[in-house]
Amino acid sequence: MAKFEMHEKVKDIVSGAVGIIVGRTEWDNGCIRYVIQQTIGKDGKVPDTINGDEQNLASMDKTKARKPAGRTGGPPVYGDPKR
Repeated sequence: MAKFEMHEKVKDIVSGAVGIIVGRTEWDNGCIRYVIQQTIGKDGKVPDTINGDEQNLASMDKTKARKPAGRTGGPPVYGDPKR
């Protein structure tokens, strides 16, 4: 079971980066990594996403950011009842 949920706000305690979880990967060696979209900077530019190991992340709150309306594309997810 995943420790964090999609669209949950987290902080990477190693880098100090804060953002919203937009993806998750699980590797053969047991490593679970999350893709984190950082917030837009004061310059108005959207920063690149970062990857953080599950054990290095801390939840900022349990309220989720606004979810996109429905599926927005991407490859089919096998076993996903929404596809």
